[in-house]
Amino acid sequence: MKTTAAEILLLVVQGEDGMEWMKKRQGWNVTMHVCKWSGITCMDSKNPNSITSLDLSDSSLVGVLPSEINKIKSLVRVDLSENLLFGTIPALSLPNLEHVDLSENQLTGTIPIFKSEKLQSLKLGYNRLNGTLTEDIGSLNPLLRDLDVIRNNLSGSIPKSVSQLSSLVELSLSQNKFTGVSFFKRYIGLLKRYTRQFQL
Repeated sequence: MKTTAAEILLLVVQGEDGMEWMKKRQGWNVTMHVCKWSGITCMDSKNPNSITSLDLSDSSLVGVLPSEINKIKSLVRVDLSENLLFGTIPALSLPNLEHVDLSENQLTGTIPIFKSEKLQSLKLGYNRLNGTLTEDIGSLNPLLRDLDVIRNNLSGSIPKSVSQLSSLVELSLSQNKFTGVSFFKRYIGLLKRYTRQFQL
């Protein structure tokens, strides 16, 4: 049986605290049309397969980001920042995705690949992420304007491909354990042409 968008979104909410959270929100049950749920925006209010935005920022949400979210191909924006998300971030392959904000949560594990050439903003700061930035971030997400991974536990070298991000406006990499910073600083001149904010 095909999983509905509503069923996928309900996988985000976890535990007893999550159940209490749902009771305080409009919708968030299978009896109400998903396009009427709080935090959900649809391109067509009558079409549950037209969800463009999932915005539950700063709502005390206890939950996870399930891999099944990849089935909602119409998603353009995902903002679950300033919550109590835990677990790992799944690899996302959403062709229309432009904005992802998962900052200020309790997410662990490594930063996955975000397969979307339309991605413009990726905010993952203030979590518990480790590992490295994917070497191909510059080619996978060529339109990236805002890359923020501040205050995690990331390490390794900063990918050369970051210098290919000609649309970059804000770059925040500080309070991690990156190496090879001196090498990367050769690209600062290029980056400063495009960025308002640069934090190593």
